[in-house]
Amino acid sequence: MGIKAFSAHILDFPDLQAERDDRDQLTRDGIDSARAGNTVSHEQVRAWVESLGQAKPLPMPQPTGRRNTSR
Repeated sequence: MGIKAFSAHILDFPDLQAERDDRDQLTRDGIDSARAGNTVSHEQVRAWVESLGQAKPLPMPQPTGRRNTSR
C-alpha cells in the first residue's frame, strides 16, 4: 500500500464517523419515538405482510401515537 492509498483511507475516517453518529442518532430517535407510544401492533404488521401480493394489499400500518398494549 502506497502513501497515497494510506492517506486516502485516513481521510475517509471522518465520513465513517459521521455515518456512525447519524446511525446512532437515528437509533436514539427511534427508541424515543417507541417510548412515546409511536408503535404498530404485531397483529397489524402481520396482517399487512400477509396481504402483500394479494390483489388489494392492506395499506402499511401507521403508528397511532398511543402506547400499544396489545402484547
